[in-house]
Amino acid sequence: MPLGLGHGPVEGGKSRVRSLRTIVVGPDEERRRAVLAELSQQQVTVVAALKDYSAVRQLKPGLDDWDVALLELDSDEDLCLAVAQSISGKSAASTVMVYSASDDPALLMRSMWAGAREFLKFPLPPKTLSEALVRAATRLAESNGTSRAGKLLVFVGAKGGTGVTTIATNFALALRQESEVETALLDLDVELGETSLLLDMKPRFTLLDVVKNSKRLDRELLTGLLAKHESGLVLMAGPDEYEGPAAFENGDLTKLIYLLKEQFAYVVVDTGPNLGKSSGLLMELADSIYVVSQADVPGLRNAQRYVSHMQRFGAERVRLVLNRYDSRRNDIDEEHVTKAVGVPVTWKVPNDYAAVRKSHNTAVPLALGDSQISRVVRQMAREACGKPAAPPTKKGLRLFG
Repeated sequence: MPLGLGHGPVEGGKSRVRSLRTIVVGPDEERRRAVLAELSQQQVTVVAALKDYSAVRQLKPGLDDWDVALLELDSDEDLCLAVAQSISGKSAASTVMVYSASDDPALLMRSMWAGAREFLKFPLPPKTLSEALVRAATRLAESNGTSRAGKLLVFVGAKGGTGVTTIATNFALALRQESEVETALLDLDVELGETSLLLDMKPRFTLLDVVKNSKRLDRELLTGLLAKHESGLVLMAGPDEYEGPAAFENGDLTKLIYLLKEQFAYVVVDTGPNLGKSSGLLMELADSIYVVSQADVPGLRNAQRYVSHMQRFGAERVRLVLNRYDSRRNDIDEEHVTKAVGVPVTWKVPNDYAAVRKSHNTAVPLALGDSQISRVVRQMAREACGKPAAPPTKKGLRLFG
C-alpha cells in the first residue's frame, strides 16, 4: 500500500486540483515523463519539468509561483532531500511530494524530516496521486500563505584563519538583537568548536551529543541539547573535547537543520572545516551564504573556487565578506578582488586586531560593544532581517561596498 504523510482526502477537493501549479523534478527522464503523463490525466497545470534538482532554486519569475513540487528520490537521495527541505519552507500552502520505487520506512522518515508532505510509490497509482493532489489543493485553499520555516544563513571560511567563527558568532548575536525574534547559532565544527568560548558559555551538551543521538533526535530532545546566551541567542555548540571528527550519517544533518528551522526564525551556521559531503547539502539548504576571506592571494583563490562551486546553488545567495580589511595597506584593491573571485564584495570588516584580541581574551562578544567591527556586523545583521541600514557614524566610516 502506498505511503502518505498527509491526512485522508477531503470530499469535494477534486474540483480544486485543476488550479494547482505544479513542478516536476528528477534526473530520470523516463520516470519524469511517466509522472507528467499522470499529471496530465489529472488535468493539473505543470509549469516546469526539471532535470536537475538544484534548478528549482533558479526558476524564472512566474514559474517559481508553484503550489506542488514532485521530486524523484532515487537518482540522488541526499541531494533530493536537501532540495526538498530548502523549498518546503516556501509557504504553509505549498506541498512537496517525493516519489520512489522503494517503500523503505527509513526513507519515508527521512523524507518527512526534510519537509515532504507526501511519499508516493513509483509508478504512481492514479488513485493515490489523485488523493495526494486533493490534499494539496485543500491545504492551498485553507492556508493563509504565511511562511512556516526559518531562514538558514551559512558562513564559510575561504581558508583556515580567516576569522569566520568570530564573524559568524557576532553576526548571530547582532541578528538576535536587531530582529528581536528567536535566533539560533549552529557550530558545525565537528572536531572542536569555538563559538561557546567566544560567547563565554559552558554548554552541558554539544554537537557530539546530537551525532550520538541522531536516530532518536526530535524537537523535544534537541531543545534539551541547546544552550541559551544571556542575549537570548540560542547555541548548538561544537564539541569541547576532542574525540576525532564527529560524522553525520545520511539524512542526520538534514534532520537537525529541519528541526532548527522549525523552531527559529533565523539559523546561523558556522560550517567548520571538516564537513565533507555535508557541506554541499548545507549550501543547497542555505538562504544566504557568506564566504569569508581576506584580501590576499591564497584566500581569494579559495574564495573563487567556493563561489564557482556555489553557482549551482544560486549565485544570488552568495555574499563575499572581506575580513581584516584595510584599504590603506591592502595590495589588492576591491576592483581586483571582485574580478578575481567572480562576485562583488558585499561587506568589508575592518582590521582591528586590538578589539578582536580583547574580545577573545575577555569572552565579551564584539557585538555587545561599539567598535568598527561591531558596526559592520550589526549592519550585516540589519540587512539579513530586512531592516534599513543604520545612519553612518560621525567619522564617516564606509561600512560596505
